[in-house]
Amino acid sequence: MNGPQGELVWHALRVAPQREEMVATALSRFGIYAQVKTETRLRRKTKWDKERKLQTFVAAPGYCLIGTKPGQPMPWYTIFRLHMVNSVVSYNGLPAQLNHRAVVAFLGHQGGRLPGYFRHFRTGHEFKIGDEILVTRGVLMDHRLKVQDVQEGEAVFMMRLLGRDQEIRIPVDDCIKAEAA
Repeated sequence: MNGPQGELVWHALRVAPQREEMVATALSRFGIYAQVKTETRLRRKTKWDKERKLQTFVAAPGYCLIGTKPGQPMPWYTIFRLHMVNSVVSYNGLPAQLNHRAVVAFLGHQGGRLPGYFRHFRTGHEFKIGDEILVTRGVLMDHRLKVQDVQEGEAVFMMRLLGRDQEIRIPVDDCIKAEAA
């Protein structure tokens, strides 16, 4: 994420919803280094589909990151000629300069890819009461729990917290059968 001469001076733009990629493409045609962080997730097209497919999502909706070489003035007039650019993130009325290392870390982060068999998981009908599952996301990640019930796309569990049994609900998309893990 370094420019031709090394580190870049970064700013964040607020852009029209779902137009982040268009803004980045248009700005790059003007010679402005623009980036949008995307991430790929497995999602079903509809709730009845059995197979999950990889889909790309914007990691920071409504934002586009722009960078220029140090000492080079930011072409604000060119940037704001685009009708999809709403504003620049600012502090005390001035455009806020972002930390180069933090931006590079954010843009360079690659989320872990899930194994191919995850695409075929169903909406919780493969769980039965008493089955042991493994939580794949959230606060209880990597915990093994016994299914008490499955209701409306959520697996229901009982867990002892603070000295008493608590009902916990976790989306079935965040659970896999412990034997499949």
